Amino acid sequence: MILTENLKFGRLARIDWSLWGILALGFVLRILLLDKRPPHVDEAVNGWFLGQITAKGYYAYNASNYHGPLHYYILFLFKFLFGSTLISLRLSAVCFGTAVLGLICSMGKYFGRPVAYGAALFLAVSPGMVFYSRYAIHESAFLFFSLLCISGILRLYAEGDKTSLWYLGAGISGMVVLKETFLIHLAAMGLSLVTCKSLEATLPTREGFSLARRSFSRQDISKVAAVAIFAVICFYSGFFLHWEGLVDFTKSLVIWTERSLQPKGHAKPFLYWVGIFVRYEWVCAAGLVGIFTLIFSDQRSKRFAALYGGIVLTVYSLIPYKTPWLVIGFIWPFALSVSSCLNELAGRSRRCLRIALIAGTLFVAASLWKTVTLNFFHETDPNEPYVYVQTFTPIMAVKDKLDRLVKSDRTERHMPISVLFKDYWPLPWLLRDFTNVSYATNIPDNIDSQVVFCETAHQGVVESALRRDYFVERFPLRNAREDIAVYLEATTFSGLVSPDMRRVAAATAREIPEGKGLMAWYFGNREWKGPTLFRRRTADLDFHWEDLNRPLPAPFGIILEGEIFIPEDGPRTFLLTSDDGAELVIDGEVVIDNLGVHEELTKMGSKNLSQGWRKIRIRYFDVGGGAILRLYWQDSAGQAVPIPLQNLRVKSTAEQT
Repeated sequence: MILTENLKFGRLARIDWSLWGILALGFVLRILLLDKRPPHVDEAVNGWFLGQITAKGYYAYNASNYHGPLHYYILFLFKFLFGSTLISLRLSAVCFGTAVLGLICSMGKYFGRPVAYGAALFLAVSPGMVFYSRYAIHESAFLFFSLLCISGILRLYAEGDKTSLWYLGAGISGMVVLKETFLIHLAAMGLSLVTCKSLEATLPTREGFSLARRSFSRQDISKVAAVAIFAVICFYSGFFLHWEGLVDFTKSLVIWTERSLQPKGHAKPFLYWVGIFVRYEWVCAAGLVGIFTLIFSDQRSKRFAALYGGIVLTVYSLIPYKTPWLVIGFIWPFALSVSSCLNELAGRSRRCLRIALIAGTLFVAASLWKTVTLNFFHETDPNEPYVYVQTFTPIMAVKDKLDRLVKSDRTERHMPISVLFKDYWPLPWLLRDFTNVSYATNIPDNIDSQVVFCETAHQGVVESALRRDYFVERFPLRNAREDIAVYLEATTFSGLVSPDMRRVAAATAREIPEGKGLMAWYFGNREWKGPTLFRRRTADLDFHWEDLNRPLPAPFGIILEGEIFIPEDGPRTFLLTSDDGAELVIDGEVVIDNLGVHEELTKMGSKNLSQGWRKIRIRYFDVGGGAILRLYWQDSAGQAVPIPLQNLRVKSTAEQT
């Protein structure tokens, strides 16, 4: 009995409780309430790519999506194991984010166990590390493989065994098949090694900066290199089913370089990362100073880590293209520097030990507080720089209504859903289980979908085309884009919406007989230039738009074309009212010029016309304020009356313009 108890105690004593405590803390922070935040745009795109693997059996890499293919296969594995949910989509990032902490701890043999464990603890509670380890993006996996590569380098110099080669091979190949930024990190590692070697003459380290005695052969190097190259070829070629992917891999590096230098909306100032450190990563902010102590350290591993962190930070500061999640790729050396400084302070005296413990505890507590508030209370707050192009919560309430409807009747997953705007992510992933979803920018004359999404600026056009009763609500989809509106067919969703939700009646819509009316093209500018935003037939030539129902935000332009039937030969007088400018052209001749920026203004014009169908063209633009367009003609009594619908038609050639 005593012997058994001693054996159990011996096993418990051999457990590295510090390591498991750090891993447990990091894992809990990363997985807790993992589906609370709506899917980010990039997460939705990544999740959507999984359908390609299911349909084709492989991921067809292309240069336009220059992120490597490995991430999608990892996501597919988790989807296969745990189903298609938001939690399973993010679970791989949680696992890699936690594994990173274990890798840092394993480097205790090179940095010193207290230093490595201290850095891992700081990273376990880091706001950025936790926030982006809860995202289904490439960053956590990329950090893991870059650290694996660095571990291989340190082991190569310290031990020189075969394992160090396999660490290097796995790390480099993993980085290459994950993200194009492998070029920056590999270059930083190489430059750090060269700099360390150069500094050795004037600032020698206790180990010296030379490779350990090799215990591997050239044949071992060839094996590792062959396996690494084979892995890269496998993934980029779609496991030999898409050889074009290898060609696109080289093209993607050019595309990525151009985008990095021409950021198009993602440009940030040089000191952006310093501001991020000061806002969130207080340990790393202190590490900006502490990093210099590591450069002058007498340990080569610390010097290498410091140089690597400093070089990557400098490069990312110089590149104008910056997205905040890149931060987790290079903050670990700064956490390491603070841990190293506190460890050195603790070794000086008992009093210094207490100061170091208090400082470390305050760092951990402050980071933990910021992590909890950011990840569980402000995870969609656009005022937080880490919350970048984030989807807002209201869309999930819409998704919940759809899911509840399907739960009550499985056939509703085949309901028609129309998404009538271009920048629609993450809707394709959220609506992945629905089989009849259409995406378009043109708004059809007759919308018969049970669910309709559109931008709020287009609500007027959409509501004039509805043929049923709908409930409607408007909300922001994500920051940095216009709000959207969703229309839920009243009969279908009557028991799933709140009683105070606005209702749009179908009686406001007017049926237009086939071929009748004029075709209208809508432009996002007053000059009628560039591609049209949408087109539709219109029965009326009498518009008075208010702010809530105008077809587009000002400035916008409309061109209406078709044919008008003249009932008898002789002069015909037209009246054109507009706010702002408009112009009437019949048979290629300007009949009324009412162009210019002005308030509501009516002008008259006459033209001798023979009986029959004549070509008609109306141009209109609005720059803000009131928005009015009205075309009447005079009847036989000289009264201004609307032009009857039967006198307007859309020729097939006009519809195809």
